[in-house]
Amino acid sequence: MEKRRVRLEINGVVCGVITQESDAYMETLAEEVGQLMQVIQGASPFITREAAALTAALSYCDDLKKSGVLAKQLQERIDELEVEADLWQEEKAEIDGKLPSSEEMDKLQQRIRDLERENTALQAAASERTQVLQTATHLEDENAALGRDLAALDQENRELKQALAAATAPKPPRRPVEHVNPMRADLPQDPGLVTFPEKA
Repeated sequence: MEKRRVRLEINGVVCGVITQESDAYMETLAEEVGQLMQVIQGASPFITREAAALTAALSYCDDLKKSGVLAKQLQERIDELEVEADLWQEEKAEIDGKLPSSEEMDKLQQRIRDLERENTALQAAASERTQVLQTATHLEDENAALGRDLAALDQENRELKQALAAATAPKPPRRPVEHVNPMRADLPQDPGLVTFPEKA
């Protein structure tokens, strides 16, 4: 699928994201992130939008790392079950080569039932692993989008600080206006002297 730009609004901030996912999927992610930020801001009314975005990003990173650990554990269990399945196939081949007694047949049937349960568990674990990997991929995409959102919020914060600094900067003092006596305009003005017109 071709990559394209999707315009999203997250908690009042509009951002563009380059993605291969559908608009509906990306809007769902944006809504989830926005809701998480609102929960964070609701829990701490004095937190800034940037801090809420960082907290949301940390939360998603934590989920991603935990999902990675779970995926690794599931993969290890899958590997173990695959080894057991190979052993089961070898045992089955050996069993097929000889006629077991009734007691051995009961044990083998029990072993087969046990292995079938493990095989079902293996299939469920493989399905869960696929879901975990998909979730991890989506969380990575969300984390990247949050990083871009955070950069935009940082830029907005810097611009607001600059605007605030410009608005609150002290203004230079006004220079006093020099008043000239029109009756004595021919005399040089000395701010230290006061002149009066002479009587005729």
